[in-house]
Amino acid sequence: MRSDEDWAKEIFQQANGEIPQAFNQLHSNINWALVLVSLILTGVIIKGAFDLTTFGITFFTLIMLVGFFVRSSLGYVNLSRWNKIASTASAYLIADESSKSDILAELKLTYETYALPNWFSPLSRSTALLQNAKFFRFWFVIAAIVSALSYQLYYMNIELGGISSADEAGVLVISAVGSVAILYEVSALFDGSYFKHVDADRKTIDLCKSLRKRPDPKLRRSLPYLGMAFILLVVAFGATGAQSGSRTYVPQTMSTVGGYYTVQLPVTIGAAVTLYWQSNSPVLAGVMPANHLIDLNSSSVGAATSLGFGANGTIQYLITTSSYFFMLQSQVALVHISYVYNSAPSSPAFWLSYLVGFVVLIASIIWKALMPRNRDVLKASK
Repeated sequence: MRSDEDWAKEIFQQANGEIPQAFNQLHSNINWALVLVSLILTGVIIKGAFDLTTFGITFFTLIMLVGFFVRSSLGYVNLSRWNKIASTASAYLIADESSKSDILAELKLTYETYALPNWFSPLSRSTALLQNAKFFRFWFVIAAIVSALSYQLYYMNIELGGISSADEAGVLVISAVGSVAILYEVSALFDGSYFKHVDADRKTIDLCKSLRKRPDPKLRRSLPYLGMAFILLVVAFGATGAQSGSRTYVPQTMSTVGGYYTVQLPVTIGAAVTLYWQSNSPVLAGVMPANHLIDLNSSSVGAATSLGFGANGTIQYLITTSSYFFMLQSQVALVHISYVYNSAPSSPAFWLSYLVGFVVLIASIIWKALMPRNRDVLKASK
């Protein structure tokens, strides 16, 4: 029959074998996260121009960062778990005979609590996350990513004259799906017993085990799926509400005003228009509000809201009023106009529905977090 001494030696050896694995789990997740973030942000910066693609890639980096952080936090908990077991086993092995029985009882409770069969945590969830955040450089890295996302939105807004277009629908889809993915990663902190802090004493363990047998309410389990489905449904509605169109004009299909060829732009207020022209030589081109079109002549373009010059070029313009594109009549070869527009984000009902989905999703996580935890167990066990 195996003696207590042999059992303690096995536990000590097991803990010493698990500690390097936990250490590797902690640091490999940190290293992969930092490498991934560095590569993606470097690639985005090298590209120079920011658009919906770079925004999506950067948001994907944020999702991966949160996922790596949660997994490295589990590694930190495992490191603390096996260190505590190893130190208790070591204390038993070197203790004198008079104190061995008390330490053996403590070792058995420690192993039962933090290893088989319960896998509770020796650290509180907040302690594990805050201490791991220091190793991870989490706050610095996440600040860099959020700053990159904010700057890209600012850049897109400045370059396009506003994001009241299908680009806004794209940003909305990326943000919604990405946020759902992040909340899913965060919810792992409340799954199972790996992050549940429990002290190693018999009364507390037994009470925790009895509480664990209480079923997770069906409503709470269904809330995350309802919230995610609602968010994606709202976003899908917003994305399908996007309008787009394009047309190419040649001199025969344009109107003339005051020595200029003119083309009426889409009249949908809020549409983002891209105007591309080609001419036989450098020429003045621009956008004129419709109510000033009568003032357009070869000597006056003072009422123009946007101007460009060259044998060919591009003007990006946000429609705020009925407008016309104009270009010198003698030089024009062709004009290509494309526009995109999304009306859904301008509706308060859209944003209210979007918010409701997130409230439902976050409520399910908060509900889970408020289910009986260690402090409730300790209070009940006294």
